[in-house]
Amino acid sequence: WYPEPEVIWRQEDGQILTPLSDTKTPEQNGLYNVRSSLSVTVNKISNFSCSIRNTILNQEKGSTVSISDITNIEKHPYYEWSIAATTLLFVALAFAVIFCVRWKYMRTQYMNSCFRKAKNRGELKARGEETAITLNSACSEEANTSDVISS
Repeated sequence: WYPEPEVIWRQEDGQILTPLSDTKTPEQNGLYNVRSSLSVTVNKISNFSCSIRNTILNQEKGSTVSISDITNIEKHPYYEWSIAATTLLFVALAFAVIFCVRWKYMRTQYMNSCFRKAKNRGELKARGEETAITLNSACSEEANTSDVISS
């Protein structure tokens, strides 16, 4: 840039902002190297503009930057829904696990009951080293099919 320019930062409402740093370094060829940075607080979506102004010719070149606040997840429109969906998923998973454990427990209790009935009736049959119980008569009132337990 030539001559030494003026750097102006503005909010979208036109208010002038003070830059965090502003460096204008003269080069050997007589032009100026300009670096400027700004620290801002973003509310949802904010627009900022940076203008470089030639003070002699009263000309200005500028650019606008739009920054959205993606770092604050609580302001995201689907934040509440994602928390609710995740909680519902964990509750459903907990109920599924409880149901499976309870079903396994009830089935074990049922089979143990049938085993005791068969043992009391003398219906145990030896099969090599294993003992098998045919549950036809032991639990006939409670079951429609025959089950075999090996131990």
